[in-house]
Amino acid sequence: MAENKDASTAENCNPSASFRMTVAGIKKKFPRVENVSTSTLSEWMNSCGVDEEQKAGASARDVGKNRKLVLFDVRPLEEYNVSHLPSAIRLDPDVQDMEHVKSVIQEQVEKDGISRSTSGEDNQPVTAVMYCSVGYRSSAMAGRVYKALCDQRNNTSADNSLTDLKVYNLEGSIFQWANENKPLVDSNDQPTQYVHPYSRLWGLLIDKNRWKWADSKQ
Repeated sequence: MAENKDASTAENCNPSASFRMTVAGIKKKFPRVENVSTSTLSEWMNSCGVDEEQKAGASARDVGKNRKLVLFDVRPLEEYNVSHLPSAIRLDPDVQDMEHVKSVIQEQVEKDGISRSTSGEDNQPVTAVMYCSVGYRSSAMAGRVYKALCDQRNNTSADNSLTDLKVYNLEGSIFQWANENKPLVDSNDQPTQYVHPYSRLWGLLIDKNRWKWADSKQ
């Protein structure tokens, strides 16, 4: 799979240095994709909005706070079932139909329970944050969505319902999230500390005590 492309990085460096090098390599591979840090996403998930006085001077760190927030786990079902970020919706990493992706996003923002602005406005812009194991698959997906949105904005006859969509990749993805002891849930929405390691090699980027395979593989 795609994340094997930089496998030598994980094998030849200590985990901390390896992680930094891997993330840097992913950013270089997908220069058009914007990244959001785990700490900023955590703030977005814990905040419904910013005060009116704050909006005018809001920094990039505050971009998602007054938006509807949708999280996408861009991994196969067996990885997602081991653990995922709370409220994350699984999106198959091989999906190429961006109209389908946009329809999924639209469905999610219309459901109750998604982060909304405290202003109560119905037309709040949407922030979609995508993640996978370390960020390669989610960056690829975010890049495809970004291109589709650019094409849509340039097409005056296209459906413009999501032209205000902002798409991010979660820097370091679920591995970094887990390494920072941030909350994860399993397929039953119960808290868990475990993460699917993707492979024995990529699993070196997280504490081995967190490893959990979807089947009997050890």
